Amino acid sequence: MCAVQQISGRDQLPGRVISQQRHYLTVVTAAGLLQADIAGRLLHTSAPLERPAIGDWVMCSPRKSEQRATIHSVLPRSSCFVRKEVGKRTGPQVIAANIDVAFLVMTMGEDFNLSRLERYLALTKERVIPP
Repeated sequence: MCAVQQISGRDQLPGRVISQQRHYLTVVTAAGLLQADIAGRLLHTSAPLERPAIGDWVMCSPRKSEQRATIHSVLPRSSCFVRKEVGKRTGPQVIAANIDVAFLVMTMGEDFNLSRLERYLALTKERVIPP
């Protein structure tokens, strides 16, 4: 079990982000599976690449009675998979972090795109993530 860390007068636990829906994330902690939001300070003062993504280890304050938590910081990453944002924006977007091996999977249906597969393969090589 993870030790509770005392930071700024609040009990914080380490957790791992396992899914993301906009600014809401699902985090696995010693307190269980929690729906988490990003603390305002982290959301508004950090660069987009420094915000939590799937695979990140984070420090969060659990609210066990609500099955929720607030993420206050992201621990250092060993790797990250980055692409350009989809749509009109042109900034970078972290797809996943702390990756040991990348499995690139694509449907063989109408949406099959060899160029997309090659781009993702190039991204994994660029980030030194073994495909």
